[in-house]
Amino acid sequence: MKTLALLAITLGSFVVACAPPTTINITPSGGTNNNSDGGSGGSGGSGGVGATGGSDIPEPEPTAHDEYINVVHPSIIQTCGGCHNPQAGAGAPAFLDYDPEVSYLVIKDYPGVLTNPAESVLITQPPHTGPALNAGQKDIVTNWLNMELAEGGGTTTTTSSSSGGSQAMTLEEMLDSFAACMDYDIWLATGMDKLPLQQTADGGPCASCHGQGTAGFFASNDSLETFDKNKSFPYILRLVSPIYGTDSNPTDLAPSNRIINKGKEPCANPPVCHPKYELSPENKQALETFVGGTLTKWQAGECGKI
Repeated sequence: MKTLALLAITLGSFVVACAPPTTINITPSGGTNNNSDGGSGGSGGSGGVGATGGSDIPEPEPTAHDEYINVVHPSIIQTCGGCHNPQAGAGAPAFLDYDPEVSYLVIKDYPGVLTNPAESVLITQPPHTGPALNAGQKDIVTNWLNMELAEGGGTTTTTSSSSGGSQAMTLEEMLDSFAACMDYDIWLATGMDKLPLQQTADGGPCASCHGQGTAGFFASNDSLETFDKNKSFPYILRLVSPIYGTDSNPTDLAPSNRIINKGKEPCANPPVCHPKYELSPENKQALETFVGGTLTKWQAGECGKI
């Protein structure tokens, strides 16, 4: 698998014309992280805490990953998404995707982004024809970059829970080893070869739009080609997603459910909207069985690397 930085350039995405969209001003998040790691219980303090009035356990602080997904991406995608995604056709650097999880991986790996905020290309913004980030957006980007640097520079090196939890793995290595677990005979046996034929409400089958990998999802009428493509980045992220730890580094993989949920999501990029659909029971079962079974093998350490 090529590096995320190189493959980010080819990441597919539904796009809008490169026109200045409306910018929005969002202040730095003070939110909480809902992905609690269930840490150890607190010890009793010398002064004591009243037993009534509910729990006094503080909410965990948001991670840099949470900050990007919940605050930064919803803001800058409005301003920059029309030009800075791989399919915009504007000749602009491609460091964003309309999928926030995919975008998080791409933007961190883009040269010049993850550095001192005063020097980051997101803040300095070399001369270009598109709209600039406003002062509020620069504040939230600065806050996010400082969080990434405080957590160790935003590296992707982690200790995966697969293979007994003892092997240090990067996200790229985790996806590589998951891909090595994917079996074409099981792909066919579970019915994954029928997924590209899934009909949408007004856009025909999935293969009619995604036969060339548009929007980071590859689904062509060639079953073997579709299987092989879905073993590589970014298409594999439609099958599994990273689970992030307290330092914004991925610690495990889980079913992404992106294909299941996409057809029910509100339009994220009007006026270009994805056709509505509900996966057929057969396609939903095929997806859950294939991804779940492959994850079970991967987490048991039964697979090598491609």
